[in-house]
Amino acid sequence: MLVMTFFTLTAHAAITSDERDHRQALTQARAGNHETALSTLQSLAERHPEKPLYLYDYIAVLGWAERDTEALGYLPQLDLNKAPNYTLEALGKSARNQKRFPLSIDIYRTAVRKNPRSIQSTLGLALSLTDNGEIDEASNLLINLLLQYPSQIDIQNAQAYAFIKQKAYFKALNIYDQVLKTRPENREAQRGRILITARLGAPHLAA
Repeated sequence: MLVMTFFTLTAHAAITSDERDHRQALTQARAGNHETALSTLQSLAERHPEKPLYLYDYIAVLGWAERDTEALGYLPQLDLNKAPNYTLEALGKSARNQKRFPLSIDIYRTAVRKNPRSIQSTLGLALSLTDNGEIDEASNLLINLLLQYPSQIDIQNAQAYAFIKQKAYFKALNIYDQVLKTRPENREAQRGRILITARLGAPHLAA
């Protein structure tokens, strides 16, 4: 009886320690300390293949750290329909970073199908479609998002990006100006306005 109690307590302590390490790693990752977090999550995933959560989180943080090749290398091991959306979003972004736009679209479509209300999944799909030249579908997604979330800066910037791809520079510039009225520190809008100004033949203003 004492032996059983000892092993039960030891097992419980080990599980508690792993869970604590897992939570700490996620806190580190969210704070931008990706490499330390990845070391812990990789160890947890390797020691506990029966707990896919550790692998899902490891892949997600690989994506956050822009270690895109490594993150995408796990795709053959995954059933995308079972992976959580945050992992799919990280993988979709990694594929987009590597300009593998059809793959990025497929991953984001899976995420949107699983959670149609996810702004980040739908936004990622729209951006990937834009990059792949599928502007009409991307624009429809962005219009629908803006109807639901008219003040969401990320969506406005994405719509401006789609306009740039269509060479509708004045429409894009108008959106960036609207963003900067409420968020003058927004770097994406600042950068977009500078680039458009240069393309419109006013490099001195861009400078």
